[in-house]
Amino acid sequence: MSSSICARSHTNYPYLIIRVFAAIYQREYIEFRVGPPAVRIANRHCSVQHPAPFEITGKVSSACRALLIAGVQDAVRRLPFRMCLIWGKASCTYVETDSIDGSAYPPSGDCQTGELDFKAQHYPPLEADSRAPA
Repeated sequence: MSSSICARSHTNYPYLIIRVFAAIYQREYIEFRVGPPAVRIANRHCSVQHPAPFEITGKVSSACRALLIAGVQDAVRRLPFRMCLIWGKASCTYVETDSIDGSAYPPSGDCQTGELDFKAQHYPPLEADSRAPA
């Protein structure tokens, strides 16, 4: 796909979630390009190329969106992984080998970014076991 890279919107959306194993998900960023229609889904290199990938508002155009969904479905059919396109905080498309399902909720594998909120635990040192050899 030789073409110019399109300016991305100011958000991190859309991106692709690949279900590698049960409860193990991988987030793939999608590169958008201007050019003849093409989709590439590969480990750490996903891209979609379309003559007009974005609307004037910055959202993915409906034609580019349809092209991307079809390309992801082709990848799902070739690879042994389930996939889901995340369009925004409350919008995604589940892509299976034989179906496409749009949803208002993100999948369980949605990769959340941010800091974990936990407090360090402090334990007293263990006393030497008198039965253990010195």
